[in-house]
Parts: sequence; C-alpha cells; structure tokens
Amino acid sequence: MPALTYPDQTEINLWGVTEQGVRDGSSPVDRLEINASSSERVFRCNWDYRANFIQWMLGYGETWDDAGTTRLSRLLPQVHPYYPDLIATKVTQVKGFKWTGNEVPDVGGAYSYTDQQLSRFDKAEVTVLYEHRTFDLAEDVVIYDGLTEFDRYVVRGDVQPGAEYLQLPGAALKYKRSSGSSAPNDFPIPFSPGKILPQERFTLTWHRVPENVWTPDSGLYDYVYGLNAYAGVPAYGAINKTTFYGRPPGTVLLENLRPILLRSPLGIGWEYDIEYHFAFNPRGWNYLYHWDPAGTASGWYFVTSGSYEAPGSVTNDKSIYNEREFSNLFSVNN
Repeated sequence: MPALTYPDQTEINLWGVTEQGVRDGSSPVDRLEINASSSERVFRCNWDYRANFIQWMLGYGETWDDAGTTRLSRLLPQVHPYYPDLIATKVTQVKGFKWTGNEVPDVGGAYSYTDQQLSRFDKAEVTVLYEHRTFDLAEDVVIYDGLTEFDRYVVRGDVQPGAEYLQLPGAALKYKRSSGSSAPNDFPIPFSPGKILPQERFTLTWHRVPENVWTPDSGLYDYVYGLNAYAGVPAYGAINKTTFYGRPPGTVLLENLRPILLRSPLGIGWEYDIEYHFAFNPRGWNYLYHWDPAGTASGWYFVTSGSYEAPGSVTNDKSIYNEREFSNLFSVNN
C-alpha cells in the first residue's frame, strides 16, 4: 500500500469543516479569465485540526519503500467542485474565531507571555485559493499501474522556437546564369554562405518533489551528474535514448537544470521544484552536415569513432553525445 492515505469521512468529521458565506454569498468568490481563473472559498474547522485541513486541501507527497523499490506517494490537492480545472494552490489567510484562551496557562490569573504563547480559538477560519492547475494529476494507483511520475506534477513550460546558423564552404558553390556563359557563370563563390536550421528549446519542471529525492547521495542526483552507479555517463549534457516528450531518439539535449529549494506550505519541511532545460534538434545531435560539391551526397550524417549506430543504440563515448533515458529524470527509483 502507498505510504500516504486520504483521511476517511470519520476523520474529516472530527475536523468540523463548514463553508462560510452562506447568508451573504461571500464564499465562493470566482474570477474567470483566460489562463488566470481563480476561486476563493472560506471554511471554518476546529482550531486544533487546522493543519490537517490545510494539508488535505493543498496536498503533499513523500517517498516510501515498497519491498526494495522506492516510490513517490502523493495526496493530490483538492479540486474545485464546480471548476474541475481549478485546484487548491494556497491558503491566503488563517484567522481565529471565538477566542477560548491561551496556549500557555495564566499564572495566578495574570497573562504570561513566553515564546510559546499563542491565542487559542474554537475555530480556524481558512481562506483557500483555487487556481488553474499547470500540471496533470494522477493518483498513486494509476502511476504504479503503468504510468510514470512524468504523467503528473510536471509543468510544461513555453516552447521557444529558434535556429542555428550553418556555415557552408564557399568554394563548393558557384554562380549559375539561367542562360548564357558570361561572367560570373561558373565562378566559385568567394565567401562562405550559410543556411538557417530550425531548433527549439523547452522547459519541463517537476513540481513539489520531496527534499530527499534531490540530495548528493540520492539516485536522481547520481543519475544527473554521472556518479556512483552511473559513473562517467551523466544525463546532464546527454541526449534522449528513447522518444521523449514526442521527440524522436537522439534529438533532445539536456542543456541545463535548476533545482529550486522551497519551504513546504506548513513550514515543516522542504521540497524542490526541479526545472529541466532541453534543446530539440530535429536532425539529431550526433549528426553533422556534409557538403558534396557534386551535389549527390550532401546531407546529414551520423558521426562516430566506430561503426554506424542508429539513434537509441549509440555506444557511450563513441559519438558527440551519449544517450540516456530521460524518463528517469522524473523518477525517485534510480
């Protein structure tokens, strides 16, 4: 069984959750616009269970050992009951309702302030903001049954089309008139022309990754940097071994990454957003252009110190880039 399980209705009933704004219509408050819709709802729950309620609303995750296999278990954030594309993303305010006393009891009837002193209330009033989700959601059972962590909590960033300038040898090209043979017909071009080759760059961010997944002794860290079991073959600076994000093998290069350390919403731990930066070359990163003056053999050719190998089966350190399985960049079990 997964390490995390959702609270059952009996437990939720203990929290005493009710939605406010029934009489004045102040909850929910919806704002609907392209790519920026939101809904704000106000709840009350029992004061001592406010952290449980907030964690349940926003979701969280942790790793667990499944008979020797490390898995990531997630409790998903709550989905808006009317707008299924909106999820609970933050709690904008928590305030008390109906004061009941102090955390530190009064001494001799006098108020005693210490660094642990805090007012207590009967209820907590919690304002929850729902916003457009920027990633797919999937329950643990679905992920364990054939999908991968790439299928949830991965934010797909903007794709940026670009181009590479390929310089061609000038002496291999010559001027040609449509008719006649007067100059400059058949004169070689005295400079190096070029051509524009399309490329694109895109970013994928693995969202809310538990802190222990990205540490100097973790499997993912070793996989990215080519350490320990992956010595000498880092994923950083490699190309995709299999089809990745719809791009064929050998066409996607891991150019950069940025692990962003974040505090968890309740401030009781850390988590990461891991931002991967990729470059797509539709010709393949291990292919270089050959210009044939005769015009019969010009084109893109695989380059290697050995024999030809098809994309997806390139031997390490034989061509320009090694190949790695990029789905493992979104795995806790490397």
